[in-house]
Amino acid sequence: MFQMGSAWPLLGQAHHFRSYAPEKIPYAFDRYTNDARRLYGVVDTRIARSKYIGGPEYSIADIAIFPCLRSWKNQGVDWNDYPSLKAWFDEVAARPAVMRGVDVLAAARKALAGDRAREVSFGATQYRRH
Repeated sequence: MFQMGSAWPLLGQAHHFRSYAPEKIPYAFDRYTNDARRLYGVVDTRIARSKYIGGPEYSIADIAIFPCLRSWKNQGVDWNDYPSLKAWFDEVAARPAVMRGVDVLAAARKALAGDRAREVSFGATQYRRH
């Protein structure tokens, strides 16, 4: 529930307002950057007490939260502030299945190219009925 109710939505907003928003709105930038840092702190505290998110064994909880944290730079996070989480992140990132999954994403990802792509992704076009 933490991943679905907090991590994905709030970290996604941090990423959006810091990287894609056509206008830099200080309130949104600051709010979601601070939320990102707070969430990283929550996970860092958890990992300081437990080897993995859900307990002593690697589980779906780790698999679910890992992608949320891959954009840490775009979310305004400095890994130096979260040493336990950084160690966990590096361990999970080194798992062969995770590396294969990251490679699949990298091969499929396309950068936003131009105003038209931004409009389709973030402008009024996305709300039009087809």
